Amino acid sequence: MGVKQQSERSCFRRYLVLLVAVIIAVAVAVPLAIVQPWNKRGSRHEDSGLNTPNTAQTPGPVLPTPTIPLSKDDSAKCNAYTPALNEAFDYATGKVKIRGVNLGGWLVLEPFITPSLFDPYIKNGVVDEWTLCKHLGPEAAKALLEKHYSTWVTEATFVRIQQLGLNHVRIPIGYWALAGLNPEEPFVPSLSWTYLLQAVEWARKYGIRVMVELHAAPGSQNGWNHSGRSGPINWVIGTEGAANAQRTISYTQQLATFFASPDYAHVGPILGLLNEPAGQFLGGDKVKAWYTQALNAVRSATGAGKGPWIVLHDAFLGLEAWPDFKGDRIILDAHRYIMFDENLMRMNRTTQLQFTCNNLGSDIATSTKTFGPTMVGEFSVAVNDCAKYLNGIGMGHRWEGTFNGEPAVMPNKTCTNENVASAYDTAYKTFLSNYFNAQLDAFEQGAGWFYWNFKTESNPLWSYFDGVDGGWIPKDANNRGTMLSREILLMPWDLTLPASSQDPLLGLAAVAALSVVAHAIYKWTRSSRSIPFHVAMPEEAQPGWKGGNILANPSIQDPAHPGKIICYDPSTGRHLATIPAHTKDNVDQALARARKAQKQWQQTTFAQRKIVLQSLLDFVLLNQESICRVAARDTGKTMVDGKFGEILTVCERIRWTLAHGEDALKDEYRNPGLLMFYKHAKVEYRPMGVVAALVSWNYPFHNTFGPLITALFAGNGILIKASEQVAWSTMSYFAKIARGCLEACGHDPELVQFLVGFQDCGEAVVTSGVDGITFIGSPQVGAKVATAASANLTPCVLELGGKDVAVVNKDVDLQAVVPILMRGVFQNCGQNCIGIERIVVHEEIYEELIAMVSVRIRELKQGPPLEEKNIDCGSMTMSGRAKVLESLVHDAVKQGATLVHGGKAFSHPNFPQGQFFAPTLITDLHPSMTIAQEEVFAPIMSVFKFSTLEDAISIANSSPYSLGSSVFSRNLKEGHYIMDRLRVGMSNLNDFGVNYLCQSLPFGGVGMSGYGRFGGPEGLRGVCHQRSVTVDRWPMLIQTFLPPVLQYPMTNVGDAIVVTRDLVNIIYDGWLGRLRSAVEIVKVMAVGANEPELL
Repeated sequence: MGVKQQSERSCFRRYLVLLVAVIIAVAVAVPLAIVQPWNKRGSRHEDSGLNTPNTAQTPGPVLPTPTIPLSKDDSAKCNAYTPALNEAFDYATGKVKIRGVNLGGWLVLEPFITPSLFDPYIKNGVVDEWTLCKHLGPEAAKALLEKHYSTWVTEATFVRIQQLGLNHVRIPIGYWALAGLNPEEPFVPSLSWTYLLQAVEWARKYGIRVMVELHAAPGSQNGWNHSGRSGPINWVIGTEGAANAQRTISYTQQLATFFASPDYAHVGPILGLLNEPAGQFLGGDKVKAWYTQALNAVRSATGAGKGPWIVLHDAFLGLEAWPDFKGDRIILDAHRYIMFDENLMRMNRTTQLQFTCNNLGSDIATSTKTFGPTMVGEFSVAVNDCAKYLNGIGMGHRWEGTFNGEPAVMPNKTCTNENVASAYDTAYKTFLSNYFNAQLDAFEQGAGWFYWNFKTESNPLWSYFDGVDGGWIPKDANNRGTMLSREILLMPWDLTLPASSQDPLLGLAAVAALSVVAHAIYKWTRSSRSIPFHVAMPEEAQPGWKGGNILANPSIQDPAHPGKIICYDPSTGRHLATIPAHTKDNVDQALARARKAQKQWQQTTFAQRKIVLQSLLDFVLLNQESICRVAARDTGKTMVDGKFGEILTVCERIRWTLAHGEDALKDEYRNPGLLMFYKHAKVEYRPMGVVAALVSWNYPFHNTFGPLITALFAGNGILIKASEQVAWSTMSYFAKIARGCLEACGHDPELVQFLVGFQDCGEAVVTSGVDGITFIGSPQVGAKVATAASANLTPCVLELGGKDVAVVNKDVDLQAVVPILMRGVFQNCGQNCIGIERIVVHEEIYEELIAMVSVRIRELKQGPPLEEKNIDCGSMTMSGRAKVLESLVHDAVKQGATLVHGGKAFSHPNFPQGQFFAPTLITDLHPSMTIAQEEVFAPIMSVFKFSTLEDAISIANSSPYSLGSSVFSRNLKEGHYIMDRLRVGMSNLNDFGVNYLCQSLPFGGVGMSGYGRFGGPEGLRGVCHQRSVTVDRWPMLIQTFLPPVLQYPMTNVGDAIVVTRDLVNIIYDGWLGRLRSAVEIVKVMAVGANEPELL
């Protein structure tokens, strides 16, 4: 190869590496916005929570008689870092950290830890300990378990735990460790108790403290296979839920009493009340109520201030849900895993480290301050779900696309060698080591941690012992590295070059360049920190939910109960909840709370407000499905309509506000003019105080959070009066998201107040004395709002709907335009403020367009979107609309219109109470028809014909509504000609509705569509008081000076008149006039003009 060719090849290679570096840097620099890792095995439970009865009366629990010799020597000390057993371990302050491992898969079986116990019986339907014991029968099950208990954990286990610098073990037990099972429960009773006591004695011998935790409750508190029995939950909820919950309290009371005794108080100082109750399905209030009852029972047995510390799992509600929960010596527990979430697994290794350092410790530190002692009871270094049986027997793995039929998280990846420690290369082990240390740095911002697990049969990333042997976990937990204090740049293992390009200098240069670029872009894109928080999705939105009676005549109001809102799914008629309607007293109290909170909030910086918005954005990204399911359940919209109208819009509003909101609200300096050249002039934007938003029902999440985001970023508090049509979604989920976000970020959740009620509630909000009002609704109600607000001179923004037009010129490509028109008309079943309600089509393509849309409309599938698949069009949200729409269509046909399709209510064969109106096509309309003038807000495509551009403009402007519009034309001159002559607030050329996705633009209309704007800088400034301010530009040199001739009392008014006249001329006259006036002023100042004052 010649020198020139070699040089060119080398140059090309360097350019290629640089290109790869930039591409990877961008990918690394925009980490997925995830706020809270999914917890262990809790990511995909989709059961309804119902179960068949657990039948027989159950005897109370009885502790088996101890048979293990008891040592009373509690002087052992496991290491120099940790106090001896008979010395106090300060759980309250966390000065000494819990550093422990779980002895999982021992006294409660778990298939992924010991798969060999299950493999021989999988063909017999064995999936958990319940089915294993049932299949084997009492004697064979006892023999199998006795062998397992005696070999899985031995005294050598505790010797090694002590040698590794650990000071605690967490031992899961099942309720069957205690006597008192009912006849149908196949577990082996009492056997594990003996082995538990043996473990306690080994722990005592080596100075290790024991946390015993009830890992499995009767009926199963979560329905997962590591809690004894997989399947439906029958604990707290379900047919035997209440009875099983009481049984569980009896077990915990017995355990607490036992470990409170002097013989065990030192070695067993903490007790786990119950592992992982599934609060996301049970409901947070129910879990907290059970915790309270159980704690009272425990302390009634041990006495106040006595007995073990009690550990409460956060029930997957997030740590931010617990600051107000109080009890005697309690520790809050969270379990932190990333391998149950596809987005977290999809991150590259550097981003996973960044995520760990930036997110996993912050809420633990906050919880430690607001709740008290907070620990992590389970975590591992696993970054994929490849462990055998991790997701359950026969469930497969998300990583490689074998889990439940879902696509692979990482294309072209397999689980081959992921569970073979000998196959891990040095780079991977380095990553695992850094990941382990990063987690410990995060978790030790609280009380400490327990690794899951001490060992496994075949899954090394879940085994502490394998991690030590493999070199990615330190041999001494008290002498390790740290990650959280380091700047994490791109790691070498994230850069893979072809073998032919493994030039050492080139590789180092690429890594260095990549690190710098990635770090810079990462800092730029993530300038706002994110605080993770969790809000459980309501049970009614869960997949497979069939609860709630189907109402015979669905209506939000029942004359027999005028103060209640009847919430139901409009696509099925299924009852969701009955909610008290708020009244004037509720409004007054809400306003008082918001005003108090706003006084502190207005003092926050933009940086603090950005943290709130970034946290909210990350929550929305992580919980898109939940948000859309809740909105769909309450409004009847499809999931796709939810993604478009609820998620996309809110995310873009937050993105724009984070990027540009501060600039919009910064002090704006203005030109002071020649007269005030020595002054600085500026406009300050100060928060109004507490504003109100009365919002419509068609997009409950978006309509709530749009004004909320704007109000909070501007420094205001806000009252959200949601439509009674969506009271359930608002109060059961959306309000909790807003308040939970504020609370997680350390701010008063009372800053935002949510109200639902009827007309009297809305009137109370408008007249309450709020400082500004945004109203989204009908012109009729909007007029009443404006009138009522005028009594207090409260400024208003009114968005009152539209009759949006789409003008289709003759030169368009119908293949491209028709899909846009279909989306514009039928999205959200036509219930859109800026939906296309009128299509005005040139006569030359009129018939062709009608033919094309007719075929598509006939093929639309309509039905309840959470009950049936592949639904295009959901239901109408408001009851009674079908009759109104049928009347409008009938009137138009009577006047000469042509009904091509639909035009009437659709009775669903399986859900006759569903509020459906068939997708409709009506043509040959005239502007004089009522359907052409009234907002239909329905799945009705109304088509008009035009022959000239002036004709099209006339039809388009014939409606009293003037919100948005679309013009489709390849001839841009004609397109602009039409668009420029439309009397509307918003226009789109060759598109529909995209102006709202440009959040830099204001949103609003004219005429009957209202006034004022939200969105863009105008929207932010619209919830602010604008204050004009001047200050001296050069205060030490020039300040305003009032000459004696102008000072009160004036000695010669005539001279004052001359001076003021000449001053005006100096500023505004021509140059000659200015010179003459300047000379005259000097003269007057010196000797006076002695001008007489004319009367």
